Amino acid sequence: ERGYHAVAVVGCDIHDPATLYRQATQALAVAREFDDHQLELRALAEQGLALVCQGQVDEGFALLDEVMVGLTAGEVTDPQMCGLTLCSLLTACDRTGDHGRAAQWGRLIETMPELHEMGIQVTHCQIAYGAVDTMRGRFESAEARLQAAIDAHATTRYHRAVSRAKLAELRIYQGRVGEAAALLAGYEDEFETAQALAALSAAHGEFGRAAALLRSHIRGLGKDSMRLGPSLGLLVEMDLQRDDVAAAERAARRLLGLEDECSSNEIRAMARLAAARISNHKGDAVAAVAELETALTLLVHRDCPLLT
Repeated sequence: ERGYHAVAVVGCDIHDPATLYRQATQALAVAREFDDHQLELRALAEQGLALVCQGQVDEGFALLDEVMVGLTAGEVTDPQMCGLTLCSLLTACDRTGDHGRAAQWGRLIETMPELHEMGIQVTHCQIAYGAVDTMRGRFESAEARLQAAIDAHATTRYHRAVSRAKLAELRIYQGRVGEAAALLAGYEDEFETAQALAALSAAHGEFGRAAALLRSHIRGLGKDSMRLGPSLGLLVEMDLQRDDVAAAERAARRLLGLEDECSSNEIRAMARLAAARISNHKGDAVAAVAELETALTLLVHRDCPLLT
């Protein structure tokens, strides 16, 4: 009971991955003590998600790949346990934009009828696909996926907030700001919508409000490097729009500091982009170009067209 209690809350609902890792490690020890393989795979999935979120992407996905082998082999017979375990795998794809794994794992979910009876996993699949498609600039596919998640009957408050937030960010990219505002109406107090609300405030020219929303959101992310990176990058933009260079530099230093713990080239590229924006704001074009060239080098083998 202690082991199952440690992973009772699904990983995507825990904001600080350090907390998630600690709870997953406790569950893993209990699972191995009592030889409960289903609980072991569930705990390994949460550990993997926690590592990915903290920026240890390769190490985290190595664990998640191991878990997926177990799921594919039918080592988890309880559909509920299987669904919760897959939730961690899909969230990791969503946070990193790993379209290869999202497609591969999504196909597996689509072939498992017992998961379709739960429904939630199909909804989460659509969100993960939609998030990855947005990162890759495939807006038409992303829009269809995210709208399907919003319209799904099998859903939770978390899934409703995340799908609306991601579609709202897509609408802002498209310049459809009014539609973005309508999507977020009634979800202003949800943690998962904070970055979308900040982007919406920025689209309305309310840069101070956007910066305040981002700072509040960042405080709740703990050591979640994969979500801290985009939020800090946007905060640098908002502070520069307010001509508060000192605040922008503080946010940029924190973003650059993520490199010490984070193996993600995307986060490193975001840090260089933030530094380039500050240099450009100060009129130092040479330094800005150098930072941007470094960022492009970091992204040369990545499929991240919007960031590129």
